[in-house]
Formats: sequence, C-alpha cells, structure tokens
Amino acid sequence: MEWRHPSSGREIRKTHRGDGRRPAGPRDFAKAHSADNGPGWCPEVPSTFPLGLDRGALTNWPVGPTMGQRTEADDLEPDMTEPSPRFWGIFFEVYEALPRQGPGNRACAARALGLCRLPSAPTVLDLGCGIGGQTLHLAELTSGAVVAVDNHAPVIERLRWSVAERGLSYRVWPMVADIAHPAFAAERFDLIWSEGALYNIGIERALQLYRPLLRPGGHLAFSDAVWRKEDPPPEVRELFEQDYPTMGCATDVVAVIGRCDLDLLGHFTLPDEAWWDDFYTPMLRRVAELRIKYAADGEALAVLDQIGAEPEFYRRHSESYGYEFFVARRKALRSTGPESALLPRREPQETDRR
Repeated sequence: MEWRHPSSGREIRKTHRGDGRRPAGPRDFAKAHSADNGPGWCPEVPSTFPLGLDRGALTNWPVGPTMGQRTEADDLEPDMTEPSPRFWGIFFEVYEALPRQGPGNRACAARALGLCRLPSAPTVLDLGCGIGGQTLHLAELTSGAVVAVDNHAPVIERLRWSVAERGLSYRVWPMVADIAHPAFAAERFDLIWSEGALYNIGIERALQLYRPLLRPGGHLAFSDAVWRKEDPPPEVRELFEQDYPTMGCATDVVAVIGRCDLDLLGHFTLPDEAWWDDFYTPMLRRVAELRIKYAADGEALAVLDQIGAEPEFYRRHSESYGYEFFVARRKALRSTGPESALLPRREPQETDRR
C-alpha cells in the first residue's frame, strides 16, 4: 500500500527493527498485502467511468510485483529479512484503525491548496490515499471530482464506506490500483495529490511519471520526509540510511522539481500538530487498546512495543527531520481566452519557502 505510506510508510517501516534484520521497506510492505489480491490480480473496474476513462484503459493496467505477482527473483532469492506474517497482522490492526496513516491534517491541505490556481470544479487524483483522510479533505475543500488510488483493498473498501456515508459517491471514486503504473489518459487532471507516498517509487521518477497526466497549468502537490539539519544524531542518521537512504533536505526536492520541468509555487514544513493530532496520538491510543487485547501474547506485545516507540523517537528528534509539503505546477499553454473559471491564487509568501 502506498501509505504514509503509507503512513508515513517511512515511519511505518522504522518500527520493525531491533532483531538483527533490516527495517521493513517499501517492497516488504507491498508484499505484505499483495496476497489480498492473489496471483494475476488486476485493478477493479468501476461501474461508471469518470474523467473519460474507458474499460480497456483500466483493465490494461500493468500487474507488477506489488499487484499480487511474484517475480523470478522472488522465487530464486527469497527475502529472509521480511517481517513475519504476525508482525504485519498486528501492524495493520494498528494502522487501519487510525484516522490517517501518516503526518498531515486539514489545515495543511488547505494551505497547500491555497498555493494552487484551480478551476472551480477541478479533477483531482489522490495517489497512495490509504483510508482517505486527505481524500475527504480534498472533497470538502474543492467542488470537483476526486479519484483516490491505493493498492491495499481493505482501506479502499473502508474509504468507500466513508464516502457513501458523507453522500460523496457521485464525485469521489476510490480505486484499488498501483501508483507506480498509472493508466489514466494524458492531461486528464487539474491536480495530482500525494501525502507521503511518492518516495516509494522515488520522487524524481514519480514527478516524471505524473507530469504528463496533468493538464497544462495543472498542479502537483505532495509531502515527503526531509532532513531539517545537516548533522542529525548518529541514531537518526543510521535509521534513515537504512530506511530512506536517498532522503534529502527541502532544497534537494526543490531541485528535483526544477529538473522535472515543473514550476515551484511554494513549500512549507508540517507543524507538530500535523504529526500528533490525527496520527501519533490515535496511534498511541490504539497501541494501548491492543496491549489489553494481547496481554498474554508476548510476540504481539513485542510488535506493539516497536510500533509504539515511533512517536517517542519523533518527539526526541523532530528537530532533525520532518515532513515538507511541496506545490508545483506544469507550465501552462499560452491562453487566448478568458480565465473567469479560474479561482484566484494566493501569491507565495516567504513562509512558504523554508
């Protein structure tokens, strides 16, 4: 799943350590739930086709290792460092119960949208949506259509229930699919959104992959983990070198945006409350609940200890790393018509570039 990712999937993977094996990584995470779909699985095809998609485009979506297929390398060289099925069972029991699977909140989504110049009813693609906390924010903060994509079927099913409860099924379409293999037509979206998921395929590759899906003048907004200081403590450096060795600082991501022929509109650091209110605080409550449930199960308690250690790690070292939200725009074609359909865009402020 592409959880912030998952949750920050980056934070997720950090929890599996301490037994001599490497932390769980993106491929481990994908394999953990690829069995949900089974060999030969392909994305679900909705009964209606928003955004001009056709049935052929969706069913031709490539099926890769994260979509339920094993590769030849998997068969020849099994990964003996993978977390156990029991680990993932407890892990999902924690994370699937959270309001969101990584740092972020409604205020940050609104701030990022404030940097955009969108049509009155934009077409939005939310990549690595998880259970859809930010998907619902996008639906609330815009009047357009939102396609929400994740490759973990259980969270998509939960998001469908949330969407239906809010009466949003007519303009929010959750889909099970792999963000690494988008099958949408070119220049289809006004806004592509992803909170904490793009690192799974690499930021530069992701921007190159998704830029053609944007209409001219369309926007790409995403968050990613970045270094906040050049000399973090050794334990922090060691952890991220195992987990996210290509992680850079905000200026490194800005440089990637430029190389991908996108114009940066602004960026800002997620505040502490974006980590705690809807992510770490609910996580600690959920861990406490499960400690009672598994009071006599030493293996489950050990996994819960690993997961519960993450918030404290962030509390101690938040000056060293954080999440940065970036908003970029595909260059627009020269316009000859009126722009009355466009919403006014707030000019970037100095605080948007840190």
